[in-house]
Amino acid sequence: MSPPLKRSGGLSVSPERSHSSSSALSSHGATSDKFLGTKKQRLEGANAQKKSQKPINRGAGSSSSSTSFQRQNSRGMESPGSVIGQNPAQARNSSKKLLIRPFSTPPQMPDEYFNQTWENELLVAIRAIQDKKPVRFSYEELYRKVEDLCRGNKTTQLVAKLEAECEKHIAKQLQHLEDSALSQEDFLVSIDRIWEDYFSELLTIRSIFLFLDRKYVIHTTYEKNLFDMGVQVFVKQFTARTKIIDTSIKGIVSLIEKDRMGEVIDKSLFKRLLTMFASTKMNTSQLEQSILSVTTNYFRVKSLENLQENDIVTYLRYVERQMSLESERISCLHPSTRRALSVVLEKNLLVSHLSSILAKGFDQLCDETRVEDLKLLYRLFGVADLHDGCDAYSMLRDSFGEYVREKVDQIVSNPEQDDAMVPNLLDFMDRRKVLCEEAFANNEAIEDFSKQTMEKQINKRQNKPAEYVAKHIDHILKAGNKKYSEDELTSTLDKLIVLFRCIQGKDIFEAFYERDLAKRLFFDRSASRDLENNMISKLKVECGASFTRKLEGMFKDVDLSTDIMHSFRENRRSSGALGGIDLKVDPFVKPA
Repeated sequence: MSPPLKRSGGLSVSPERSHSSSSALSSHGATSDKFLGTKKQRLEGANAQKKSQKPINRGAGSSSSSTSFQRQNSRGMESPGSVIGQNPAQARNSSKKLLIRPFSTPPQMPDEYFNQTWENELLVAIRAIQDKKPVRFSYEELYRKVEDLCRGNKTTQLVAKLEAECEKHIAKQLQHLEDSALSQEDFLVSIDRIWEDYFSELLTIRSIFLFLDRKYVIHTTYEKNLFDMGVQVFVKQFTARTKIIDTSIKGIVSLIEKDRMGEVIDKSLFKRLLTMFASTKMNTSQLEQSILSVTTNYFRVKSLENLQENDIVTYLRYVERQMSLESERISCLHPSTRRALSVVLEKNLLVSHLSSILAKGFDQLCDETRVEDLKLLYRLFGVADLHDGCDAYSMLRDSFGEYVREKVDQIVSNPEQDDAMVPNLLDFMDRRKVLCEEAFANNEAIEDFSKQTMEKQINKRQNKPAEYVAKHIDHILKAGNKKYSEDELTSTLDKLIVLFRCIQGKDIFEAFYERDLAKRLFFDRSASRDLENNMISKLKVECGASFTRKLEGMFKDVDLSTDIMHSFRENRRSSGALGGIDLKVDPFVKPA
């Protein structure tokens, strides 16, 4: 066995292991051989060291010089893994370890290799993608090249070159467009084509540089990824050209105006252009101001024209349709632009004309109980109510309250129609209930205000409403099932109780009701005893037991009189004394 060889890097190598050691070092790649030296140089150094070593002679003895050299040589060639004192056979059988120490300084990739890889492979592939030509390298091979460059600490240079190439390409495309003399429509088509092509190219290029994107860009630069970096390059070059910006915005605004006027436009092109501006967030304020200005001027004029030419329902449907169309039209804009445009639209179509809408035909809608149209009005007023400084619901509440006041006043204040007062009030109460519950979605403010207005107007004529409510109840209780079904009787009595709650002169009602009840009982004109008891029970719930004590006493007197007369007729002596005369005594004094 030959003596061990020493290398300055801290590596112990025996001649027998020299080949395996060289293979282990060369496994780092082609670039490592340039830094560590070639295999041939290492072997030459090991042979030179081997020749310089000589066997040690310990003196003359019985053993031969060759045996002494072999014994001494075997001690000197003990491997790093052997134990002192092992015989040569054990040393040969023991495992041998290869100790590799790290480099004092990390190896650096040569700039020449980076430049060759970029110029001859990556750049060729990028330009082929941008020119829509076939790429002569496989994407996997290109991906591996990018990975090698990243592992060689060339990431910063790689990002810079990629960004510069994208910027150079898009600048060339936009400059050519800027120098061309195209019509507005063709200009917009060209802008859309350049953006769509660039978008597709970025996706393909990013797939090649995916290792760079995931391992470096996300963690070390302000961009989220290489795609966003490419978008920023596009925005930079696009916004640097005033002619392109102005022509693009004017073209988009022109498409909006044509679409509003009913002209045919390329809606897919329009939406793609809006999406481009929204996704890149370039010149959002300039585009927004242009659209808002045109929208304000257009709907200011159109709203006045439609409001003057059409009735309230037609105008409300026009407003609803325009809001729906505009919402669809601007769906691709930036969210802030959509909100601002909605505000402008609502102000010009609704907020500015709330009073005119209510004055134009609101009362007619209520008279005809047009629930669906009033629902639309209530819904649109709810949109307007969200604007600062606009209290649309309060305006609607006041208008409906005024409508209720006028209608109740017409019913109550006309002496010629006193006989129809209560039926008309009942009908109007039904209509008001339907409008509040269905058309105005049970809005508490509208419901309470209209109810208070109705009560106030009913009691404006003092005792007359109480008198005629009592008379109407008298009419119902006399007719009974002869004119009304059971459900109609129950429903009518419930409505009368509701009307009774609105009356302030309940003592007047009590006097008239007591007199009418006495007549019904005296002349036996009550249609049903159960119906009478039902009505008294309702009044008792509303006003308490003291209010109905006299009314209940009348029925007790009637029952007592009936029992006395029945007992009198059953007495034979009394019957004989009367000589067959049929005697009937009522416990009432006939009213004057």
